Amino acid sequence: MCAILRPCRSTLRVALLLVLVVTVIMSPSWAAWIGLEHWSLPAMQRNLEECLHEREELEMDDEHLLQKIAIKECIVNELIARRITLAEAVDQFARLMTPRDYEILRYVGRGQTDYERIARSVLAYVPLRVDDATERARLLRQLDAELQTLLQGSAAHSPTH
Repeated sequence: MCAILRPCRSTLRVALLLVLVVTVIMSPSWAAWIGLEHWSLPAMQRNLEECLHEREELEMDDEHLLQKIAIKECIVNELIARRITLAEAVDQFARLMTPRDYEILRYVGRGQTDYERIARSVLAYVPLRVDDATERARLLRQLDAELQTLLQGSAAHSPTH
């Protein structure tokens, strides 16, 4: 009985192998799913190159974003030290903005106009830069009053893109 089963088992193994090979040839996506697509090395190389290029672009975007944040922090430090006015800080923030920044600001920012949204963005930095709670509260009241004055005449101040 064992002698009879051995040829059947080897035939079964060959048949299963043949089915696997035919399936892989007929359905490359299935071959990829089980990790047998060795013939698509050029496609994998292109995918790797695309991923590396995308990574470089993202790293450049990150660097640019970090530079903008550092500049904004300098502007806010100047505002806190009262070396510039809120209007000047808003104008400087506006010069840093891209059309995409405006889209995002309009979506998430508080305010009726781009000018007000930018001003509120400037004010959002202040609590992060002033440690003393009393000084922070005093400065925010002062800057909020300055903002209200600016908003009354905001038709003249309208940095939009």
